[in-house]
This record gives sequence, structure tokens and C-alpha cells, in this order.
Amino acid sequence: MNILILEDEPYVMALTRSVLKTLGQQILEASTADEAIQRFQETDGIVHLLIADVTLRVSSGIRVAVELRSKFGDPKSHSHVRISAGYVGRGRQA
Repeated sequence: MNILILEDEPYVMALTRSVLKTLGQQILEASTADEAIQRFQETDGIVHLLIADVTLRVSSGIRVAVELRSKFGDPKSHSHVRISAGYVGRGRQA
């Protein structure tokens, strides 16, 4: 299974990569929206799961998911999206 991780925090990326590789998954990594789109294109759109950080420094995981769907069609038949956030604002806990 190809899993694309879009995460701009290195320690979160390392942890996510480690867990998924332990489970035998093929991991593609991106730390920016543009890099995620490039990685997706490199697989000819064969990404089974996108795990995307909703709060990137420059963009958002939601924007990337929407852009991938608009550029490559409706991926419902073979791709799933998981949006995550560790930071939700001051005074709140994730």
C-alpha cells in the first residue's frame, strides 16, 4: 500500500513513518503542499492513503486533498484521505 504523508514537523513525520514502516507500508514523504503533489504525480496517482497535516506553515492538508482530487479525478475507488492536526489553538488540547 502506498501511503503519502504530508507533515511539516520532522518529529511527527519520523514517528508516523516509523509506525507505518513497521506495519510493512510503502511510505512517500512530503513536507510541503507542492512536494505532496509532486510525490502523488510520481506514483501516477496510485496513493492508497493520504495522511495530511491540516495546519501546514504555508498551506493546508485540506487544500492538497482538494487539489489532488481536482487534478487527478475522484480517487474514491482507490484513495482515502486522513486529515490530522496536533495544534488546535491556544488554550485547547488536541
